[in-house]
Amino acid sequence: MQLINIKAPFSPQQIQRLNEYQCGFVIGRHHPFTCLHREHGLSEGSDMGSATRKVTHEVIAGHRGLLVATPTGWVCPHCGNVTDWAFSFMCDRPALHQAPDRDKLRQLIATYTTLTTKKAPGAAFMLAALESLRDRIEAPVPTSLRHDTTRPLHACP
Repeated sequence: MQLINIKAPFSPQQIQRLNEYQCGFVIGRHHPFTCLHREHGLSEGSDMGSATRKVTHEVIAGHRGLLVATPTGWVCPHCGNVTDWAFSFMCDRPALHQAPDRDKLRQLIATYTTLTTKKAPGAAFMLAALESLRDRIEAPVPTSLRHDTTRPLHACP
């Protein structure tokens, strides 16, 4: 498989799919994009300079420094670091590959609600993606698509 990059700006559909990918709601996914500064932090007020306070990176969805897709590219909600590209395969697949773990989804929504309240960079985009995913999986199935449970799916010979 040839890896093809896409560059920001990302479309709303790309943002949705990239953020679902980041949180692990895709079968066969690879390691998500994470911040370059996730292990050592980034000193506030400098470019790795001598500021007194280091920004720490939380572990979210099992990954320290998980990046968030926004229109301008990936952004770290902890230090604001930006990356302007992604792999195209992250957007090429259908938006939902497996039924998400609802408890994990609720926990992520709570985490990004808190980060959005704190005005963390990009957090509102991830929160919107997660809420959209929740709304899609909790939407009632239209009557026309429901299976009549009084009739068998197929006739046995």
